Amino acid sequence: MRAAAVLGLAGLLFANEAMAADYLRGTAYEGPTESYNWAGVYIGGQVGYTGADFNFGSATQSQVADILRSTLLENEAQASKLPKLSNGSANGTSYGGFVGYNAQWGEAVVGFEANYSHTSILKTANDVISRSFTTSDNFRNDITIISNASARLIDFATLRARAGYAAGPFMPYMMAGLAVGVVDYSRSATVNLTGTDVSPSAQDPNDGIPPRPGYTLVDSRTDAKNGAIAFGYMFGAGIDIGLLPNLFVRGEYEWVQFIPVRGIEIQTNTFRTALALKF
Repeated sequence: MRAAAVLGLAGLLFANEAMAADYLRGTAYEGPTESYNWAGVYIGGQVGYTGADFNFGSATQSQVADILRSTLLENEAQASKLPKLSNGSANGTSYGGFVGYNAQWGEAVVGFEANYSHTSILKTANDVISRSFTTSDNFRNDITIISNASARLIDFATLRARAGYAAGPFMPYMMAGLAVGVVDYSRSATVNLTGTDVSPSAQDPNDGIPPRPGYTLVDSRTDAKNGAIAFGYMFGAGIDIGLLPNLFVRGEYEWVQFIPVRGIEIQTNTFRTALALKF
């Protein structure tokens, strides 16, 4: 009886301590940490806002070089490098889809994804420059170069490797990979060149030596193509948020740098949101 009384008293004290501890912690239930399975194949649709930076700087230089290829002016003064078309930015909406696969080990998630966006972002640039050069044959060369270029980004896609951290239904991630774009472009250059004899004998009307005949050159080059392919690379970051076991939403930022096409360089910055199904 004495032992039973002691055990009963101990149990009562333990119960009181447990109730006091629960009171200090509050009444909310502390359940197990929520987990989410990110592994498997997924597919989704997306919409975004894309800003594109266009660098037209040297777009028409090769055309001018072709026009002046046999002239002393190009050999000595490299006049084809005169055109410097301006840079510019444009923006627009983009939309598309993606498909990918994740593998998960505890909190670490790695995978790959193919992502496609359609847009229509156009930018144009033009330049007019005039200069005068005297070449070693004692001719003054007065040249005017008119340059125009435009580019429209139509489609772009990326193949990405992704690495993320699974914090329950939240998975922030980083990504890097290759990019390919479809671009419509046009560029044109017109050269107006006149040459005037400025040799000492041409400047002296009394030496009996007539000036050498001058010359005039007017020529143009035009190059345009729809559906040109531009390759590049990309980096980005984002977060996937699980809503249901097989449904998640996404917010992300993507930066793409394309290799120049005919001297036209394009760089994009895209912010997008997406909804995807996981299988």
